[in-house]
Amino acid sequence: MSGPDRIKNSFDNKSGRRPDARGPDRAAQAREARQAEALRANLRKRKAQAKAQSADAESSEKGPKSGS
Repeated sequence: MSGPDRIKNSFDNKSGRRPDARGPDRAAQAREARQAEALRANLRKRKAQAKAQSADAESSEKGPKSGS
C-alpha cells in the first residue's frame, strides 16, 4: 500500500530509535562504564606499584651497613 494509508514515521527503523537521535545508546554507555572501571583499576594498580617501589627504596637506604 502506498499513499496516505501507510504513513511512515521517523521511528520506522529496526532499532526503534529515530535516525537523527543524539546521545549514546546502551551499548556505548556499557562500553564507557567498562572503560571507566578499567581505568580506575589501572590507577589503583599503578598506585600500589609506586607505593611498593617507594617502600623498597626506603628499606634499601635504611638497610644494614656493610663493613667493619
